[in-house]
Amino acid sequence: MYIINDIDFLLLLNKLGILKIITETNVVAYSEVRLLDYSNYTKNAVRNIRNIEKIRVDESFNDWMKSKRKYLTLSDLSTIYIAKQRIENCIVITLEDEMLIGHLAELKVSYVLADEFIESTVKDKKIIQLYHLLKVA
Repeated sequence: MYIINDIDFLLLLNKLGILKIITETNVVAYSEVRLLDYSNYTKNAVRNIRNIEKIRVDESFNDWMKSKRKYLTLSDLSTIYIAKQRIENCIVITLEDEMLIGHLAELKVSYVLADEFIESTVKDKKIIQLYHLLKVA
């Protein structure tokens, strides 16, 4: 399962139709806690996306995150916690999330950079090209 921490990235993939292509063969999810950082408009936009999973943290999250809270936000920690639940889970890292890489390595959490994620999950070269053009716009 790919867990997307950057909600703006998730919305961009949906807007471009790339998310639909990816979810045909992959599971994509986000942390429900992550949405707390966003406006109601954005929350509604994300909740209306089909074929992605909204994951809630369980009761043990609070104890797990206590020792890590001083360095990372609650929403970032929720994404990491979800990723740690299964070894096959992988966090998609955008430029906004790059500061997490050191923490992910320390916590032994798998991650993939956003560009690599797109290139490995989308087979249509024109769609990949469109993504690269629009991500910088």
